[in-house]
Amino acid sequence: MESSLSLTTLKAGGNQNKHSLSLEAKLGRIRLRKWDNLHFRGSPKHPMTLILVERLEAVTGHLKTQPLWLVWVGIQMPSLAEIWQLYLRRFAIEHWYRLAKQTLHWTVPKLSTPEQCQRWSDLMPLVTWQLWLAKDKRERNSSTLAKVSL
Repeated sequence: MESSLSLTTLKAGGNQNKHSLSLEAKLGRIRLRKWDNLHFRGSPKHPMTLILVERLEAVTGHLKTQPLWLVWVGIQMPSLAEIWQLYLRRFAIEHWYRLAKQTLHWTVPKLSTPEQCQRWSDLMPLVTWQLWLAKDKRERNSSTLAKVSL
């Protein structure tokens, strides 16, 4: 079944399944809208849900942000409220990727096989946990070293 839904139709609210309003302390009023059972042209067997996140008013003096379009491809779609909470958690994940790429040099090695790349990528979360678990020990040792050097 070919979908004739266009971006213009989506913005006008055509075939909209659900919407949700949320009031966030730091962000103001947020509206989430979703459209189910869409697909890319040429792949009707791969349905997706399109989600539009709009910031309706700003609490602070910041300018109004651009709408954010998200796509959900999966077996079971969470509720719009859950999607919003998951979206808010993305900052921690994005900062981890930045740490892994810049500080742990995740992308520096020139690996030759997909298996080596996968092994290296599997090590990154383990290294991160090791560093996090060792932070208390490092802090204790650094305070001991500071006392000795005085």
